[in-house]
Amino acid sequence: MSATADPIVASMAGGNTLQARELAIGYGRRRVAAGISLQVQPGEVYCLLGPNGCGKTTLFRTLLGLIPPLAGSVQLAGRDLARRSRRSIARLIAYVPQSHAPAFPYTVREVVLMGRTAHLGLFSQPRRTDHERAGMALEQLGIADLADADYSRISGGQRQLVLLARALAGECAYLVMDEPTASLDYGNQALVLQRIRVLAASGIGVVMSSHDPDHVLAVGDRAALMRDGAILRQGPVHEVMDSATLGRVYGIAVDVITLPDGRKVCLPGRPDGLAPCTNIAPTTTEVSVLLDESTRPGSATAPDLAASYPRHGVPQATIDQGRIDLAAALRWAARLQLNEGVCNHFSLELAPDRYLINPQGLHWSEVQASDILLIDGAGQVIDGRHTLEPTAFFIHSWIHRLNSHARCVLHTHMPYATALTLVESGRLEWCNQNTLRFWNRVGYDDDYRGLALDESEGRRIAGALKGKDVLFSASHGVTVVAASVAWAFDDLYYLERACMHQVLAVQAANGRPLRRVPDAMCEQVGRQIAGERQQSDMFFDSIKRILSREEPGWDSLSGPLPGPLSDPLSGPASAR
Repeated sequence: MSATADPIVASMAGGNTLQARELAIGYGRRRVAAGISLQVQPGEVYCLLGPNGCGKTTLFRTLLGLIPPLAGSVQLAGRDLARRSRRSIARLIAYVPQSHAPAFPYTVREVVLMGRTAHLGLFSQPRRTDHERAGMALEQLGIADLADADYSRISGGQRQLVLLARALAGECAYLVMDEPTASLDYGNQALVLQRIRVLAASGIGVVMSSHDPDHVLAVGDRAALMRDGAILRQGPVHEVMDSATLGRVYGIAVDVITLPDGRKVCLPGRPDGLAPCTNIAPTTTEVSVLLDESTRPGSATAPDLAASYPRHGVPQATIDQGRIDLAAALRWAARLQLNEGVCNHFSLELAPDRYLINPQGLHWSEVQASDILLIDGAGQVIDGRHTLEPTAFFIHSWIHRLNSHARCVLHTHMPYATALTLVESGRLEWCNQNTLRFWNRVGYDDDYRGLALDESEGRRIAGALKGKDVLFSASHGVTVVAASVAWAFDDLYYLERACMHQVLAVQAANGRPLRRVPDAMCEQVGRQIAGERQQSDMFFDSIKRILSREEPGWDSLSGPLPGPLSDPLSGPASAR
């Protein structure tokens, strides 16, 4: 595709091919996919298509340099990504997530201006040039009229265009987009897809994932179809998107229909053809199955749908990754002595009324991934070999239900943060850089009512959070929530550090007041840290690498199968 000149990306278009060469990707000893080779040119839209858990997100994180490849390499303009600095990568490749929940009431202009972060020094203020670039990005995406609007109050489609503008303002050569039309209505889906084509025409290379084959047919130049950690086929969209290949990818009959104007659309097969397509043979035009048959959980010609979508309706790969993430968080928290006996719990919402949570009676330091329970909204264990702590269910289930942003919930009695809850009207003091990351994100429950032994108390605690990310519960402990385990654990870690510094500062002050940071600077630093969330992912990935080296087996998904653990103490355990 020929690229036309654009005031922001004209200098980026030449020679900046993005390549993956024989990649093996995953986390520590856990390999998610292997044999991945692809090449993306400036000005083209390269689409990844495949079922949940096939490795798309892990591949994205590897292409972004957030996790290292287990083998092979990622190269940009002929240079290995591993040899580039984070700032260099951020200037060349921008990431557009599925969704974004702002921690502060930013204006649209401010969100777009964040795209200039990689071009600024650590404590630098945006310059005139940065404001101009942000304005140009807003104009190009057709949303300049939203510049002064509250980002948190605009529609989902508008918000996705703002995230595109933020990436564009960074003068990137490539956009990596994770399901850019997820959760959007039909009109906004069409609008976002149209803008993606406009960006590609300006010379930007786009790598995007999608769960809708019609979107790939509408905007894609080339596509890779993935399943079970392998690229089954890749090439020009209108060559690889055929009924046989799509049937193999999704395990159902798929009809690809050509419309009178030449466009193609996909439809599920007739009702009598919705069974798994176990009789579809490989096509003669298939490029290759890049992962050795012996290493793949299913056959290329007979997808194992029962393994991918078990009886509880959540993809098994999603459950496995959630268990691994929670086990890592629990073990590392134990290393930092943030635990208390066998009390306190970490949980993760996978789908409505489907949660992962650590079981009753296990010390955090001994929890393996296979120990994590899968429970439903009634507190019944769907999958797992241990029992569930009732008070954990009462607190965590209601926090998940009443706070839509609380996908991951971490509740602890960690020492320094809990110490603040023991002080009359104890509050975080805005005097420390670690504290400023929590500006406008903290709530307080000053009404202690004992153990959470029923749903009413769990619901009351959940209501006290009131959309915040941190809750200090008087005479009890703290709760941290976020959209992922990595983000929640990062906040938990820095919250305890901030509280430790505050306690030590009060002791050292000997009655003198703490040095409080002005509100305007608090807000500025809070925004700066909120724009560096990749650090949270990198920190969590490093934790998992260290655990894999030092505690082999922590991420095992098939541990021993003892009987259910019982609480060695009679009566209710201490407050969870």
